[in-house]
Amino acid sequence: APPPPPPPPPPPAPAENDNGRQEVLRILEAWSQEHQHPDGNYDAFYADTVDFYLVNGCPKARVLEETRGFFRTYSDYSSSIENVSLEAVAPDIWRCEYDKTFSAFNTKKQRPWNGKVHSLLVFTKFGGRWLITTEKDKKVYFVNK
Repeated sequence: APPPPPPPPPPPAPAENDNGRQEVLRILEAWSQEHQHPDGNYDAFYADTVDFYLVNGCPKARVLEETRGFFRTYSDYSSSIENVSLEAVAPDIWRCEYDKTFSAFNTKKQRPWNGKVHSLLVFTKFGGRWLITTEKDKKVYFVNK
């Protein structure tokens, strides 16, 4: 009689609970893509108050106005992110640092603008949704105005 077939391989171990890591990475990518467009749906990404660059506790309405105002001055904006680092600082808070390279055309000064910065986003979970509660540039590698 032929030998019995080998036993099936064990099932894969259940995925470790990543505390939302993969979801935050997907949101980061969607946020980055949305910021390529002047008419992007930015408000879906932000909490009601945000530590926004130099303004702590900035109301979301001001964040949105600042973002839309940026696109009134700069056209043809594009950016990419790399070297993403995520750190869980609490069960409902992720700290995300990354390098961002960007370019645009300053319509007021009629010249190109580009650079590279090291940025920080903090995502906090509210009612099952991860929202940005901090957006800052921590370091400027270079900026050509």
